[in-house]
Amino acid sequence: MALSRKIKTFIYGFFAVVLLAYLVVSLCVVSRVASESRCTGVLVTVHDTARLNFVGFDDVVAELGSFPGKARKMLLSEINVDSIESYLKSFDKIEDANVTLLTTGKVHVEVWPMRPVMRVFNQSGMSYYLNRQGKKMVADPRYYIDVPVVTGAFKGVDSIVPFILPLLEYIEADSLWRYAIDGVKVNSVSEVLLIPAIHGHVVNFGSPDDMDNKFRRIKSFYTKVMPRKGWNYYDTVTVKWGGQIVATRREKLTDAIDFTGTVDINEIDDVETMSAGSDIQPGQALPDKPAVSEKPVPGAINLQKNN
Repeated sequence: MALSRKIKTFIYGFFAVVLLAYLVVSLCVVSRVASESRCTGVLVTVHDTARLNFVGFDDVVAELGSFPGKARKMLLSEINVDSIESYLKSFDKIEDANVTLLTTGKVHVEVWPMRPVMRVFNQSGMSYYLNRQGKKMVADPRYYIDVPVVTGAFKGVDSIVPFILPLLEYIEADSLWRYAIDGVKVNSVSEVLLIPAIHGHVVNFGSPDDMDNKFRRIKSFYTKVMPRKGWNYYDTVTVKWGGQIVATRREKLTDAIDFTGTVDINEIDDVETMSAGSDIQPGQALPDKPAVSEKPVPGAINLQKNN
């Protein structure tokens, strides 16, 4: 006679509960036996997958001091793994640490070295590295880490890492901008400057957002305007206003250039005063749509004076 579905479900559930109870009791027994055992030694593992080489096995052993020797005389239950972890994490070159008690009686100490994502030079002249969590690491001359350089006062920026990191990652992921941009300067939350590898000018990026659009405009300017005017003709190239590039000459005259897709720069005789066609007024990004800015676009004002 076949068992009903309800009976089968009950039997399966009963055995599942029994198995779970067995596992819980077994773990408790094993844990109790382990805690009453003496430590048999300390294992140290350094997860330096990036091969930065500024935290090695000997460094960790040195920071542990006399603990490895004392541990052999201690019960596992007497070893405070949380305290050891906190102690190791307090060092600036260590990003994370994990300490576990193994069933063999050994204490396993795992360390992950710092993985800086930027080097910072602040307004006081101090230099340090930052990781993704915002932890600082002293910029020691003995170690060189090839990461983007960020300078500035950082006024109004609660944490520089989440504010500027998306921009740095965008640059690093692009095969062109990775080599074309040398550094980033933060003047405020609304004014981030890019320092190109080809010196002679800076790029006022505005706030670090709308990156696809802004970098597309910079690339257009670099490929269509700069080769004709020269890389030292402008001292500032601004893409903070939607749909436009505003370039300031060294003589402090300002040109507003619109890359909306309606103008071919190569067909323009005077790229210094051009706008994007008769249907787009100076200072506009698109027809009948004002430029995205809380302030008047400097180039647009100059263009209106010229018309």
